[in-house]
Parts: sequence; C-alpha cells; structure tokens
Amino acid sequence: GQVKALVGGRGKKEASLTLNRASYTRRQPGSTFKILSTYAPALDEAGKTLASTYLDEPYSYADGTPVRDADSDYAGEVTIREAIVRSINVPAVKCLTEITPRVGFDYAKKFGISTLVENEQTDSGTLTDITQTLALGGITYGVTNLELTGAFAAIANLGQYLRPCFYTKVLDQDGNVLLDNTEPAGRTVVSEASAVLLTSAMRGVITDPQGTAYGKIDLGEMFTAGKSGTTTSYRDSWFVGYTPYYTCGIWAGYDNNDPLPSTGLYHDYSKVLWNAVMNGIVTKKDQRISSFRSSRDVVRMAICAHTHMAAAPECPSVYEELFAKGTQPQFYCDVHGDGRFVEEKTDEQSGIAPDAITIYNTNQVTVQADQTSQTDAQRQTDLSQPVEILNDGSGDHPENPEDPDDPWKMPEVPEEDEGPSGENVDEITIQNLQEDLDQIGGGSFGQDEYDSWDVSWDSDWNDHPEAEDPEEIQSVQDILDNIPPAQ
Repeated sequence: GQVKALVGGRGKKEASLTLNRASYTRRQPGSTFKILSTYAPALDEAGKTLASTYLDEPYSYADGTPVRDADSDYAGEVTIREAIVRSINVPAVKCLTEITPRVGFDYAKKFGISTLVENEQTDSGTLTDITQTLALGGITYGVTNLELTGAFAAIANLGQYLRPCFYTKVLDQDGNVLLDNTEPAGRTVVSEASAVLLTSAMRGVITDPQGTAYGKIDLGEMFTAGKSGTTTSYRDSWFVGYTPYYTCGIWAGYDNNDPLPSTGLYHDYSKVLWNAVMNGIVTKKDQRISSFRSSRDVVRMAICAHTHMAAAPECPSVYEELFAKGTQPQFYCDVHGDGRFVEEKTDEQSGIAPDAITIYNTNQVTVQADQTSQTDAQRQTDLSQPVEILNDGSGDHPENPEDPDDPWKMPEVPEEDEGPSGENVDEITIQNLQEDLDQIGGGSFGQDEYDSWDVSWDSDWNDHPEAEDPEEIQSVQDILDNIPPAQ
C-alpha cells in the first residue's frame, strides 16, 4: 500500500499546507464506482458472471427518476462484460437493485471508501448512500482520489486490500521504532477469481473498440486495465487503472464544480494524463512487459452468443468467456443444441496454464507453467476480451484433431514445434524465466503486498528492485509539468 507519488494540483507550489485535491478533495466518482459497488459484489457473492445478461432499456429508479445512459441510446441485451466495457448505466442499476444496495454499500466500505454515509440525520431529513444511485457513484459526499485508487489497487492485487501508507518507519533519536508500516495488515475484499474477472473486463475498456478508453490509453504491449468515470455535464472526469506494476488514479475538473468545456481534450483529459504519466514510468524504468496474475480458480468456456449457455456444436455464433470455477454454465445451449449436461474437463485436458507469464521478444513466445509455448495468435493468457466468432456461422463446431468423432470437444491448444526447450527460442528459457520471476518478487510473480498510486500513486510488489527509486516522484512531476494545459 505504499504511496509512491501524490500530486494535488497543477502548476508550481507556492505555499505550504495548500489544498491537495488527491488526498483531501471529495468528488463524485461517476462510473468508476460501478466496479466497487456493483460488479465486484455481483461476481463475488451474488452468483453473477461476466456472461450474465441484463436488458438495457428505459428504466427508472424506485422514486420514478429515469436512469439515463450517456449516449441516450439503449443497447438491448448485454452481458456484464459488455456493460463494463461500454460503461452502460441501466444494467449497473438493475444489477445493484438485484443484489441490493446494502450489499454494494458494504463492499465499497471494504474497498476502503470511508466517505460513505449509512444514516445521517440533518435538518432537511435523513441522508444515506444505501440507495440505487450507489451503482453510478451518486453518493452524498463523494470520494477522495487516494481512496478510490486504493480500492482499484486491491483488485490489481488479486482482491487483497492494503490501506494506503506514506511512510515505512518512524524512529526516535536513538533508533527505536515508534511507528512501523513495513508489513501493513491487509484484508480480502474479493476472491482471487473475482479480481481476475474484473481485471479481464477492465482490460476491454482499453482494448475493445467499444471500450470507453479505447484509443486513449496506449502503453504498447504492457498489460493495462482500468475504468473511466464522468459525472453530469462532465463536471468530473476520472480514469483509474493499473498495470502489473502500478495503479494510478487521475481526476480532472474545476474546484467550483463548473462543467468541463466540450471542445479540445477536456472530456478525455483524465485518460490523456493517465496515459502520459504511466508511459513515462514504463519508459523511464524500462519495465519488463508482463501479463496480469491469474488464478487456478478461473476457467474458460465457449459460450453461445444467443443463449449464453455452453456452446453446442450447432451454435452459429460462439465466444469465449472466463468464469470463477463452479459458476460456469452447467448445460449446453438448449436452442441450437439438446441442452445436455456439460462434462467438466480437468486442467490437463484443457491445455491452458492459468498462471502463465508472457515475456515478449522478437518472436513473442508465451512461456507457460507446463513448458508449452504459443504465438500471439494462439495465446490463451490474454484475458482482454472474448473471441467473437469461433466458427463460420455454418453450425459446424471447430474440428477436434485428437477426436474428430466427438464434435462436442473443443480442440486442444496446439503446441509449437519449438517451445522453451527447443533450440531456436532466442533467449527465453525456463532458467531465465525463473530469474525474471526472482527479480520481480518470487516464483508466484510477486508478493501480495501491492503498492498503489494516486495521481498519482503506485502498485508494486515490495521486493521489486524498482520500488525504492528515489527519483520516481520527481519523474512523475516532470511528466505532469510537460503536459500543456487543455485548450
């Protein structure tokens, strides 16, 4: 939970104890809150999956106020993944209503959001954030950037929350330890599987052409995930996201709550700034390209695009989706197929190594835990978005070369002729893979002590050799200073 950098405003600092907008100012979080209050609890304890569907249609809160999407259009039936990627409002409100605002409120509190109001009596009546508007970030007092970024760092850290901290130790003049933050206590907010699913969906926010940050966030081949957020008339603009190394939260807006202008880059300013800051860090620190950590409690399944049941051989349109183990569809499609029970495959049968690590070089080989290798076209560890079509629409399932008589089986992932044990895999070997693992913090791809950022603050394993770079804060400030004001 170590805060690596914090910038509370633009321009040159000219006084002490001035307003720090990153740690003190409370602003409405907009759609970034959908992840914390709605989709995290829906996936974690309400039995929902990324393939669960909601109808995006005209809909109102319990008091009759209409719920509006940003583009005033309706998408029809959408999955939770699609709703996250496109930041659609109605499915989020329907989902929170179904799992109950009380559950969403409790999860947001567990994520470290301390500004929520459970029950507050005022002269004008009772205030509470246990309402349907919680789904869209409509809360009484707003959130601080520090706490919002800390919440997203918990997802990046496979569901483990660590309170943001600004020091490691405080010593007296004799060297005695007065305060010790070197081993901060953490807590589990969501399961590893739920965190992996949320990260997978939020990768689509950046990589899917329909994603709200598509074309605005580009860290090259570095894996990224995040969520945008805006409020009415663009009074607030947010982007909170993370790489395998850092979590960063950006807020843009006016102190007097005026709307941001509609011209220039104002509406995308938080994304532009996030991209500039994080690209500067990736470049300066020469970070190794790596994928997000996964979990063996996550499984992948081919799904019918019409019924969202397990895909049958006759299904004309199929995509792949990730599920927490035990929540995947139990029956094949009953519209295009016969609806029979799905026989579960073991990890050995699936051929997928869920905790593979991607290391890019000239031939871009993924080295997996089982020592198989794949090219980009075959890579199974990129969780950014489902495969749209697995067949040509004729109803024929892809042929299984190992068992052509059983069309219900998905083909195994093919092995390359030359994997990590071959002679022509450049410098990638199992040995230097282990060295890479050791360098970034252990054989499990780093420890659980994830640090965080606010605009900015970081997420980095404590054992990572880059974590103690004393020039880091200055480098972030240099990046900020070199970004011209919005016109």
